[in-house]
Amino acid sequence: MRTLLLLSIFCIFSYEGQAQNAKTLQQCVRIAWENNIQVKQATLGIARGDVNLKQSRASRIPSLNAGSSLNLSGRSVDPTSNTFVANSFYTNNYNLSSNVLLYNGGIIRKNIERAKLSKESALLQTDDIKQTIALQVANAYLNVLFAEENLSIAQNRKGITQQQLVQLNKLIAAGLRPKNARYDLEATLANNEQAVISAEGSLDIARLSLNQIMRIPVEERFDLIIPKILVSNLDDPFSMNSEDIFNQAAPKQPSLKNSALNVRIAELDQRIAKAAYLPTLGIGGSVGTNYASTARTVNGGETVFVPTTIEIGGMQTEVGLPSFQPNFENIPFGQQLGENITYGYGLSLSVPIFTNYRNKSNELLADIGKENAILTDQQNRDQFKQQLEQAIIDARNAKKQYEAAEKSVTAFEKALENAQNGFNQGTTDNFQLTIASNQYDNAKTQSLISKYDYIFKMKVIDFYRGKGLEF
Repeated sequence: MRTLLLLSIFCIFSYEGQAQNAKTLQQCVRIAWENNIQVKQATLGIARGDVNLKQSRASRIPSLNAGSSLNLSGRSVDPTSNTFVANSFYTNNYNLSSNVLLYNGGIIRKNIERAKLSKESALLQTDDIKQTIALQVANAYLNVLFAEENLSIAQNRKGITQQQLVQLNKLIAAGLRPKNARYDLEATLANNEQAVISAEGSLDIARLSLNQIMRIPVEERFDLIIPKILVSNLDDPFSMNSEDIFNQAAPKQPSLKNSALNVRIAELDQRIAKAAYLPTLGIGGSVGTNYASTARTVNGGETVFVPTTIEIGGMQTEVGLPSFQPNFENIPFGQQLGENITYGYGLSLSVPIFTNYRNKSNELLADIGKENAILTDQQNRDQFKQQLEQAIIDARNAKKQYEAAEKSVTAFEKALENAQNGFNQGTTDNFQLTIASNQYDNAKTQSLISKYDYIFKMKVIDFYRGKGLEF
């Protein structure tokens, strides 16, 4: 639907046969969208919105963390046996921990909602940029068409002057005109050639502007599909009411939809800031185990007799007393990990009492942000209404100028016909014919300018109104 709206300005054209290397207005716009850096940046904004939305939703999922440590100790307590060890030893620790937030004032839910609105805002920003580019391409496209038609007029005028010069030479050869009569017409032909060169330069500049907007190489040349633009099919700007047009156009404008969306985002920021005053409740648990290089276990042993001196009846004698000598061996790594498992879980509650004015300042900033968003929305609506009112006035003036230019073309065309007939009959000199030709050329050029200006300004209004394929 957004793409259909953005292309609505171009749907008034019906095209006839297309050249092999020719492009329609729609194709030029799509190329400009594909190459434009602002559009690419806006697309990255949409991708960023996707990431933020996924991250906000993932905040509801419990966290899981794994940890491990390797320590070298000396004259310390063995964590596996809680006994003091005088010599150096090393230990390994492994643990898993998980936490889940049970309640934080609905901040997670509000953040998810905010992320959704932010992504929608990025989409609207992209549409707004595309709309601006589409209008720029349309203006440049029409300028190229105008420059091509202006060049055609100049070339036709040059051809007519050449034909007149041929006719004059015949009259001179027949003795009906003096030889110096050709000088004025030759000067006119030189002016016509200069006009052709000037029109060619204007066409090159118009094409350069279009290529630059499309961000394609200047050397890339292509023809434009000339549309059948019927002025009679355009709506009458004098029958348009600016308030009605605004009510029809405003809901379809990405910039206005985005500024209204920013007000909703600011309201969410207010609610998030107030939720920071509420307690936070969470639950967590952990499991871990460890290993120590000093861990030993008894694996059998033997009884030995230890010589001991004792006194019997005042006499010392040496006897052997039995003593059990255990055999110690290192506890395997895997066995220690299995035997030393520890775990725990619990609830945590945090109640904000004093936060160094942080929560209060966030709340005040959120209030300011909402007021600013409301003012920005109103400002954007006012600006768009002013632009629309100006567009209607411009279209009305353009229509009056076009109608006046068409009357001038008709009048100067008749004057040129009279001058041409007089020239052929010998009653009009070259100077009078040149003046009539220049006046007619100027009238046609002005009519052409007025025509394209009128068409473009009407299509801007139609674009704002979001007219579809039926137009």
